Amino acid sequence: MNIVILGAGQAAASLAAKLRALGHEGAITLIGDEPVAPYQRPPLSKSYLLGEMDQDRLTLRAPEWWAENRIALRLGEHALAIDPARRIVTTDKGQVPYDALVLTLGATPRRLPAAMGGHLPGVMVVRNIADIAALRPALAPGRRLVVIGGGYIGLEAAAVARKLGLNVTLVEAAPRILGRVAAAETADMIRDLHRAHGTEIIEGTGIARITGTDAADGVDLADGRHLPADLVICGIGVAPEIALAEAAGLAIDNGIARVLNFHHLIQFCFIVYHQGDKYILFVKQLFYTRICPNRSFHLATVYTAIARKVYNNRFVFLLSIFHPSLIVFKLGMN
Repeated sequence: MNIVILGAGQAAASLAAKLRALGHEGAITLIGDEPVAPYQRPPLSKSYLLGEMDQDRLTLRAPEWWAENRIALRLGEHALAIDPARRIVTTDKGQVPYDALVLTLGATPRRLPAAMGGHLPGVMVVRNIADIAALRPALAPGRRLVVIGGGYIGLEAAAVARKLGLNVTLVEAAPRILGRVAAAETADMIRDLHRAHGTEIIEGTGIARITGTDAADGVDLADGRHLPADLVICGIGVAPEIALAEAAGLAIDNGIARVLNFHHLIQFCFIVYHQGDKYILFVKQLFYTRICPNRSFHLATVYTAIARKVYNNRFVFLLSIFHPSLIVFKLGMN
């Protein structure tokens, strides 16, 4: 069986490794639009941005591992369309046939609209190696940085910038930082830590626009204040990569496929979506559903379920993982 995985991030690399570990002997191909082999993203906004970790340590596998395990990497290649009926993926470099297809396409950082200055030079995001390559030279001591967004990415970028000697102001529109991901007590501790290191944190105030003509030079707040800036980092969340799935016939709701008609999935062996801590796996040959709430499954269970499905039709899984608890929909288990 020829398996093609769209996306070449950590989920794709883990799945490919699990397939080989469980004995799959057929072809495995990863197609990724970045020109580098699969790597871990969490250090990007911390040790890698600081220059304390090099790219070799960031990558998930040594170059020879992919060759030894007969896993083909097609890097710097953009998937353009999926033809489920013919089982072909079209990329900017040609057509790739498959027997089973997996989508592990991740997400794209949200940006402020162009009308609000979101696409001005000097407005940056932190998502991939290319983003860090663009950001590092701009983090010079004494420069003024405004970080928009008080989630983990924004706070990590602010901490790195302060350590590098920038003057940092972080703006969060919600009443407090980390409002969606941490308890108020945790947010209080982290806020105090950042302020102790010299970061100004403004909460409960929205952004009117990023100012500037040829490049960003400041941020206007909704309350009328203006924050001068030499650099702006947007950490306002991500949008799941759903265009290919939608064009292939799946109904998508905020990155999660809404399966009102399981017939749509018969054309796909399985599909994985990833958005932060959220994963959802779809497989064909769905028989019956049994809801098992509050079961504890490590993420490896997802990869194992996918991998086993490839060559063992006796059972099929549909797993949806939401932090902090996991809900597992078990299908067709013999």
